[in-house]
Amino acid sequence: MKLIQYYSKRHKKLIKFYFIAVLSILLVSCSSNTSSKRENTVTVASFNIEWLGDGKDDRMPRTEGEYKRLAKIIAGIDADVIACEEIENTAALERIVKYLDDYSCYVEEGSGSQNLGVIYKTSLNLKVIGKYAPVAINPLKNRPGLELYVKSGNFDFSMMIVHLKSTSRYDNTEEKRAAALETRQLQAAALSKWVDSCLKANKEQDYIILGDFNDAPLRDNTALTALIENSNITFLTENTKSCGRFSDNYTIDNIVVSKSALKRCYVESLHLYDFTQEYTAHQLESISDHCPVIVQFDIGTPDND
Repeated sequence: MKLIQYYSKRHKKLIKFYFIAVLSILLVSCSSNTSSKRENTVTVASFNIEWLGDGKDDRMPRTEGEYKRLAKIIAGIDADVIACEEIENTAALERIVKYLDDYSCYVEEGSGSQNLGVIYKTSLNLKVIGKYAPVAINPLKNRPGLELYVKSGNFDFSMMIVHLKSTSRYDNTEEKRAAALETRQLQAAALSKWVDSCLKANKEQDYIILGDFNDAPLRDNTALTALIENSNITFLTENTKSCGRFSDNYTIDNIVVSKSALKRCYVESLHLYDFTQEYTAHQLESISDHCPVIVQFDIGTPDND
């Protein structure tokens, strides 16, 4: 009898082991470059296209073939709306979009050579609200946010594109690094306040903040505390790792959603498109040091706000 019980327990352990192993394989497959496009969904993405210029005195010069390569990557993302960072001007983004069918673009110019923009399918209902100045803590040095209204099917939402202050190689003293951290903290607080005030003042309950945060929620000494601690929003990308030579680090390209938007989100569709596996080191130099983050939302369910 004891022998039968022993093998029964062992059998259960083996079943549990194989179940965990299969589940792990499935989870790994969900983090691959592609996520199947569901019906009745809108796909939202963010892509920092490193120093994208218009072909005139660019900091990162690109050939026409390299613009085509960027267009191929964006076509592979197959998103309905793509938040873009580090865009010089409208002409720069148009050099990519001209190779894409049924896409248009917009760039909010005026913040130096690293502006915010958006690439979107022409079938999408998208309206530019404009700059959100409170994110530019120091208007001479920081970028404002870019606010948009987007509607697809039964899902409409306000979208805020951001590119927060980095801690770069130019911050070469403790004082400069501390100042950069403080700026991001203030920017995170401004975004948190934006969500809270909008939720309180408007009927609209669906909000998405996305872009280059130059920080990650799980980093040591993160500057994003105000957003992390806000119970009205969720970091979808909290556990998402980066790509290429940064693949051991958490991504600094993030997507944050309000509670209402989270209910429509297919969280399992969230993935980072790691194009670094598809190109040579030389080719990657003219693409970007960031990889796009992508997620899908249901647009079939009736609107709730």
